[in-house]
Amino acid sequence: MIRKATYEDLLDVKDLLLRVKDDVGYGHVHINEMCGMKALNHLISSKMGLVLVAYKGDELTAVMAATPIDYWCSEKDYYVTDMLFISTDPHVSSRMIDMMERWAFGLSINVVDVTLGISSGVKIDRTGDFYKLKGYHQIGATFMKVLDCEQSRKVG
Repeated sequence: MIRKATYEDLLDVKDLLLRVKDDVGYGHVHINEMCGMKALNHLISSKMGLVLVAYKGDELTAVMAATPIDYWCSEKDYYVTDMLFISTDPHVSSRMIDMMERWAFGLSINVVDVTLGISSGVKIDRTGDFYKLKGYHQIGATFMKVLDCEQSRKVG
């Protein structure tokens, strides 16, 4: 069952994130559970945020968080982007995207497009092909360089 998340779902979301974080290319990120829960709770309680969850029985199998962002070069146009999309159940992914799109285009702001990212490095081609089947086209790529502690102190 897919539904909008509530505050009570946040522990399950946290557990799912911790379970997959090393596998998705973010093992170097120090997760602050309170910070993450605060950010998701803000999206849950805001009209400008959406968090969807899918459960199979008592197990959380998918989570998606999305929010609108204004185009920096426009006075009135927005896009909605996923900030988080993890699914261990491929059958719910399509329906979650459909629900997010309906939510995005139902907002009281001028949403002109929806973007989905693949920033995990997991099943990139397969996920990209799936997004293309949903009507999306690729417009870029994500690159990451992990800095060691000494480098990040020098940069920051």
